[in-house]
Amino acid sequence: MLNGANNIAFVYTQPPMIEPEAGWSLPDTLVSEPYAFQVPLTEDPFEAGQPDPLKTPVSFKAVGLPPGLTISSTGLISGRATVEKRDKITKDVIPYTVTITATNKFGTTTPIIKTLLVTPLDTNLVGTFTGVIERSATLNGFLGGAFNMSVTSKGAYSGKITMGAVNYSFKGVLNSSLGNPGAPTATVKVSRGAALRPLTLFFELNSTTALINVGTLTDGRTIANFTGHRRVWLKTALDPLPAQAYAGYYTLGMDLPAALQGTAANPLIPQGTSFASFTISSTTGALTLAGKLIDGTGFTYATFVGPTGEVAVFKTLYSTKARGSVVGTILVDQEMPADFDDYTNSGTVSWWKPPQTGRTYPEGWEPIDLMALGSRYNPPPAGTPVMGLLPVLPGQINAAVQLLEANVETALPLSNVPGPSQTGTVQRGRARRGPRRGGRAPAGR
Repeated sequence: MLNGANNIAFVYTQPPMIEPEAGWSLPDTLVSEPYAFQVPLTEDPFEAGQPDPLKTPVSFKAVGLPPGLTISSTGLISGRATVEKRDKITKDVIPYTVTITATNKFGTTTPIIKTLLVTPLDTNLVGTFTGVIERSATLNGFLGGAFNMSVTSKGAYSGKITMGAVNYSFKGVLNSSLGNPGAPTATVKVSRGAALRPLTLFFELNSTTALINVGTLTDGRTIANFTGHRRVWLKTALDPLPAQAYAGYYTLGMDLPAALQGTAANPLIPQGTSFASFTISSTTGALTLAGKLIDGTGFTYATFVGPTGEVAVFKTLYSTKARGSVVGTILVDQEMPADFDDYTNSGTVSWWKPPQTGRTYPEGWEPIDLMALGSRYNPPPAGTPVMGLLPVLPGQINAAVQLLEANVETALPLSNVPGPSQTGTVQRGRARRGPRRGGRAPAGR
């Protein structure tokens, strides 16, 4: 149907003709890379660079294209290849053989045979990823969040972002590039229901480090950043314990910043050291971190160790009416501790407690960066004294426990602390330190 504007009608009078084989080739591609290639036709003798209108095809056929690629009626090959081709015996990557023809009323072209090589995604881009999302008052109620995603060998990804206490799902396909194969990106809209603006999720992966180089979430007004890492531990017959270098039991303490230490100067902040522990599996790198904060709040978080010892931490805390959270990353060193002052775990865990009802620090506090330090537990040989303490004779002691802060120093008079290998009793409140005949020391109160 013609309209009132200018119209051009092509009238073909001859069979179609594709540009001779020697003059062109199909570009190679990478799994999940956007692909677009126009099959070239014989040039118009009267207009350079344009196909001959008298030989216009009405359809194209391409047999042997990689899965994910198609050819249109105009000869445009497009899509994203989803899998490479491999030799059945050697398993080496080999090119696809593609046979292309064009057809119109007057006939079909001689088949043109071309090759198209599809490169697979790097294995460090395939698998499970996790990370933590920074605090944002607008996007996650200042609670922070978690990022979890799986990527297939076809470049398809799906996952979940946790923003505070709410989960949102997403899925899509990586934007890979043969020019930069180790850093694919993705941009996808994440629905939050009719009441909230959708989020735009962007991330860039790194095949060299197996990390998420850059990650952002935005509603168009506010941005929250995140990073993450891939689970690289793959159990095989040749490597049955892939995470052995990190395997073991770890403990750590989480201290207040120096400016917030001391009851006198910070009466509204609980004093002491928060603590946590976890065991890393030698086969999967999996772990569950269990901790207790200095206000008595316990928490757990299941995750896995990253390629260079990353351990993500995120958990919402307290009541649903006034949620708080912990969010951060701890780094684990492969080395065994050399001594008691050799910390092989370190990191920062942000802790926030908003105002609460109740008697325990109801005023709450703004986010506090707890300094995490600890190490892997290296069991000593049987019979070795705990903490390297020297053995003593019955009735002697070789250690003392001091209780500090919360004004406990002035609660009751304090006796002199005995020196090493001296007999004595240390009292703080009603606690008694030192062994007694029969075995166990009485519990402190």
